[in-house]
Parts: sequence; structure tokens; C-alpha cells
Amino acid sequence: MSKQYPEWYKLPAERWRNNTDQWLERDSQRQKLYDAEAIAMVFTPPFQKKFSSLEEIQKYVDKFTKSSWFRKRFGQHSIMVKRKKHGASARRMGSTIWLSESYWNMISVLHEVAHIVKEPGAGSAHGRFFARTLLEFTNHVCGKEAASALKEQFKEKRVKYLPRRVVTEEARERLRQNFIKNVLKQKVEV
Repeated sequence: MSKQYPEWYKLPAERWRNNTDQWLERDSQRQKLYDAEAIAMVFTPPFQKKFSSLEEIQKYVDKFTKSSWFRKRFGQHSIMVKRKKHGASARRMGSTIWLSESYWNMISVLHEVAHIVKEPGAGSAHGRFFARTLLEFTNHVCGKEAASALKEQFKEKRVKYLPRRVVTEEARERLRQNFIKNVLKQKVEV
């Protein structure tokens, strides 16, 4: 990719935020993302793959994070997998994910790994960068059909997964004029 059009994972952090002040960013799409994952999991067999032990999950995470595909995009990460009584969570600082037995499935593991690799300052915990990362993981691990199913659920639940567009004032004016001409069917003032 060129400097003008970098890969999505190389875009500046502010392109992934909804708010210009990173400390005011709210995790407003968390529930929408959970709902999209839950529906996609029901209808997509690769997401339903169950792991039988924490050791199996650890081996899988190690293999995934050491792959050249992963390292090219997200750098080097050493992630520990630990047992949790209820639920699932991740902590970037310690590079640790915790999973209860009911979360020993593919989508939950990919979800928690996506939390670890999410860039600091690149939006909220379940924001645009996180959602895009989860889609990329799904496409790479589970295939295009699974990624397509998850993407469709993201669209249906209105989960944002693309970076914010940066539009110059000139481009904004052109878009405005096109809207007036094509949508409102009015004569454009020049």
C-alpha cells in the first residue's frame, strides 16, 4: 500500500475515534457488538468450535499470535490464557485473557485477543478499531463466509467497523452541491 492509502491497521488512532478527545470516548456500541456476535455464532459453525481445555486455547492463541499474518499487522504479542469463574475479559497491560468454561469457543477467544491488540487511543474498548480487528481475525481464521455473516450482523445492529472519513472543506462543499443537485433536485448556485 502507498503512503496515501495505508493499510487499515496503520491508520492514525484518531481515525478510529468517534470523539476528538480520546478520554471522552464512550463504549456506546458494546451491547450492539455482543448482540451481533451472538447471532453470528448461532448461524456460523466455525464460531461454535469449542475448546476442551485452557491448554488447548493457550496453544491456539500462541500459534495464532506467532503467525506471520498476525505479526505483520499487530506486531509481537505474548498472551497468557487464564481461567475465570464467570464471563470473559482481557487486559492489554498484562497481555492476559480470562475465560470461564462457557466462553471456550472460537468467537470468544478471537474477541478477547482483539482486545489485547487494540491500539491505545484508537477508540473505545468495543469501538471501530476493535470491530474491524475482530472482522479481520474472523476472515483469517474462520473464512470469508463467517466474516461475511459477522459483517452482515454488524450492519444490521449498526456496529461501526470502518475508520472515520476525513473530508477536506473543498470535498465537503462538492458533496453538499451534489446532494442539492441529485437528492433535492434543485439548481446548484455557483
